[in-house]
Amino acid sequence: MKKILRNIVYRALVFLTKVRLKRLKHAKIIGVTGSAGKTTTKDALKKVLEAHFSVIANKKSYNTEFGLPLTILEADAGFSSPILWMINILKAKYNAYFSRKKVDFFILEMGVDKVGDMRDLTAIVQPDIAIFSNVKPVHLNPGQFKNLDEVYEEKSIIVKNLKKNGVAIINVDDDRVKKLYEIQGKLHDEKGIKFIGFGLNKEAKLHAEDVKTTLSGISFTAVYGNLRAKFEVPILGEQHVYCFLPVIACALECGLYMNDIAESLKYFCPPPGRMNLIEGINGSVIIDSSYNASPEATIAALNTMKDLAGAKRKIFVFGNMNELGEASPEYHKEVGAHAAKTADIMLCVGEFAKIAGEEATQNGLDKSKVGFFSSALVAAEFAKDLIKKEDILLVKGSQNKVRLERFVKALMAHPEKADELLCRQEKTWQKIG
Repeated sequence: MKKILRNIVYRALVFLTKVRLKRLKHAKIIGVTGSAGKTTTKDALKKVLEAHFSVIANKKSYNTEFGLPLTILEADAGFSSPILWMINILKAKYNAYFSRKKVDFFILEMGVDKVGDMRDLTAIVQPDIAIFSNVKPVHLNPGQFKNLDEVYEEKSIIVKNLKKNGVAIINVDDDRVKKLYEIQGKLHDEKGIKFIGFGLNKEAKLHAEDVKTTLSGISFTAVYGNLRAKFEVPILGEQHVYCFLPVIACALECGLYMNDIAESLKYFCPPPGRMNLIEGINGSVIIDSSYNASPEATIAALNTMKDLAGAKRKIFVFGNMNELGEASPEYHKEVGAHAAKTADIMLCVGEFAKIAGEEATQNGLDKSKVGFFSSALVAAEFAKDLIKKEDILLVKGSQNKVRLERFVKALMAHPEKADELLCRQEKTWQKIG
């Protein structure tokens, strides 16, 4: 019965979405995909464009076959409540048929967990501009993707299904993503698709130079043909340059000037749980990256912590990285080996994180400096007596059955700000383990 009702709701939302898009035929659709960083890219692009245009973007991570219609219709999910779904569908119907709101751009984060997901999403909405950032080892559990090539093939559909005369903005530093250049000529001849490559490689049409990171954030110079501008963004980690370069490329395509884009990004506030700085107890500083974790992103976060000056001790609080398939132990060992080179203390939450901690001790981190815990809250109780003034804590892990935002909340100097600063603070999340 639930499956039948779910299908009815889904079909109604898709129908209403197409009604609204037909009424807003001049609105441009920007699709954003990639294994990591797409929410930051989506939010940064919204920050830049909404200074000049009317923009609608996904709330939080409404990036699924249900989330996209709800975003376009400016409605909320009903979760497990049939009454809420009825109310929200009525709102969606009103917005589809009667809303007079002007919309210049829809910015849609488009997530995929398995083969067929992107095809379903592009059947609902066909982007005018597609941003494809990267392919990383995520969603590799049974029933998801078999390997990274499958991840690439599925995500690349966003580019192949662009509207006529669309724009593809792709990361040419990613070996898989740049394979799209192999079909560039075909897509240009058939549909007039324009390609813009971005990266740190100077051969990219848009590239970054002089990338630096401090506790104040990152800075870099963006170069696009004869255009150059200095960017300063209050977010930690040089890896985030790959989130902002496609924003710059897209905003330029939308008619903005480079200096205006730089000015907007000065005031960008990253989503909760994405390398945010939070004041910790006892004069410590927490780097909160508790939203999610993948091997490459975790190693990049460790490198960021390593490069930060002024810390007495650097403490790595690490939770399981989920959905890595059969290679999960090896990925965790890789993180553990890197942690041994970058952290003074390591606190591990979960069975796979324990593998990382054990690997860290095999690579030189003293056994007395590594702790193993069954949950985020148990680790937090231990950490309360450990944390000292001028310690820096990097907190990173996946969401399901890890939930390291609970650790952060317990170690915050001002836990009353948790709803504002931390991820997954909604009532629905509080009921989930």
